[in-house]
Amino acid sequence: MLILGAGGSARAAAFALSRAGAGVYICARREVAARELARAAGGETVPRRALRTKSFDAILNATPVGMYPQAEISPLAGVELHCRIVMDLIYRPERTQLLKLAAQKRIATVSGVEMFLAQGFAQWEMWMKRPAPQNACGEQSWRLCVLKSAGGARRDSPGFP
Repeated sequence: MLILGAGGSARAAAFALSRAGAGVYICARREVAARELARAAGGETVPRRALRTKSFDAILNATPVGMYPQAEISPLAGVELHCRIVMDLIYRPERTQLLKLAAQKRIATVSGVEMFLAQGFAQWEMWMKRPAPQNACGEQSWRLCVLKSAGGARRDSPGFP
């Protein structure tokens, strides 16, 4: 599993994936931070130049690259996407440039909205001491709530479904 980034989100993902038994690879522009994270999580670093030829089961973007309002950029180019699935932790826009590139290559994609929803459900359960009402609203209603809470999205806002 390739993780792009070496910040807090990348760290959480690296440790969770490592504990689950996944091989973790870190690629980040801050090489020292990438090495420290890889060492701490029991993984390896991968230089950016190697992404044109190296393949991974999955790629996880844990950087802010491609987040609204700079939604037109992607942290990777299409020639660097050699995997079966791409997940972007960014949830606004829901379909980032990275996810669009992956979909063009027929690679499965997962939006950051999925993680954001899962975090919300987990928080609900911790605070309310009961299961979150995941089935009480349709999926589109949950997505709308997420997008509205992520910056007051309106129908004319980028990332509005």
